[in-house]
This record gives sequence, C-alpha cells and structure tokens, in this order.
Amino acid sequence: SKVSGLCFLAISNTFQGKFQEAHQSLEAVKSVKDDSLSFWDHVSISKATANLAAVEGRWEESFEKLEELTVTYAQKGYRWAHAHTLCDWGDVFVSRGETSDFESARGLYNQALEIYKDLEATWYQEQVGKRLSRITP
Repeated sequence: SKVSGLCFLAISNTFQGKFQEAHQSLEAVKSVKDDSLSFWDHVSISKATANLAAVEGRWEESFEKLEELTVTYAQKGYRWAHAHTLCDWGDVFVSRGETSDFESARGLYNQALEIYKDLEATWYQEQVGKRLSRITP
C-alpha cells in the first residue's frame, strides 16, 4: 500500500540520518483517511514512528509505540514479529543508556529469546545472545 511504502521510506530515511525526509513521509501518511488503513498500515506507522522517535531522543513516544506493537503481536499470536519487536524495544532501552534501562533491555531480550527457542530459530537466538552479552556485566 501507499502507506506502507511511505513508512518504509521514513524508516530508511531515519537510519540514514535524513530526519526531515522521515518526518515528511510520516506527515504524508497522516493525509490518508484512517478508515482506509489496514492492520498492517497501522503496524507500519507505529514502527516508523517508534524508530524516528528513538533516534531523536523522544524515548517515551518510542517506548509507547513499541509496547503497543508488542502487545498487538502477542494478542494475535504473531510470535516472530513479537520477538523481533521485543528486541527492537530492548535496543531502544540500550540506546538511551540509563542505568535501569539495561535491566529493562535484558528482560525484553530474554522474552524474545524464549520465543525464538520455541520457534527453533537458532540464528536469532544467537543474535539475542550477543545482545545480552554486550549488556551483561
């Protein structure tokens, strides 16, 4: 959809440090009528918003969007997306870097690790293990 494309563009621009362009893409999404948005459009908007908010230091907004996504994926049984979003959320805590954030990140990474174990996703288990080892004293 047009919305998903704009959201992916916003995420790409965010990771390239093109924040003004990312904001423009998200503003363009707001012009789409809400009743025409699909479930996946809403997910894309939340992901793009969470990423941009995190790199701009708007931590609470990023945490809120990531929590919403995590809850949604868990309720729908989308375990892969649930685990991936738990890792993203943990990464944002690590990026913020406050003392208590590392414990929060550890908890989120451990939840993701359990899901990946259930899914027998060994490569992803290894990636989460690397994240855990970087923040474990």
